[in-house]
Formats: sequence, C-alpha cells, structure tokens
Amino acid sequence: MPRQVSEEHRDRDNSKKRQDRVINPAKYFLYDSRKSDRKKGFDNNLTLEVIEYLFTFPCTYCGNTTLKRSLDRIDN
Repeated sequence: MPRQVSEEHRDRDNSKKRQDRVINPAKYFLYDSRKSDRKKGFDNNLTLEVIEYLFTFPCTYCGNTTLKRSLDRIDN
C-alpha cells in the first residue's frame, strides 16, 4: 500500500532539494546527466571531481559563472 505523504511534507522536501541544488550544483548535475544518459543508452564516465573542476571555469560562450551550468559532449 502506498504511503500517504502530506502536502506540507512534500513542499518542505522539495524546498530542501532546491536549496541543496544551489549549494552543490555539481552533485546534481552529475545525478541528472547520469539519469539522462541511462535513458538514452549513453555511457557516462564523469566523476564529481571532474565536474567540480570544470565548473570552476566561466562559461566559454558568455563568460558567466552564475547561470545554470552544463557540459557539452565532444562526440555527441
């Protein structure tokens, strides 16, 4: 039988996830990219250390460091 979760608890949980995503974007980028690659059948050998290192550099297109970040594949 599915567990009933109150709307208040769900909102609090979602709020914490949003805060965590802001605090540690590399961790969530890794999670999201692995999930997406699994769905598409791609290999994903990125590590958290590599993503954290790459996120230290500004965007190569606009130079911004505060926008939502992403990484492009070389052989997409």
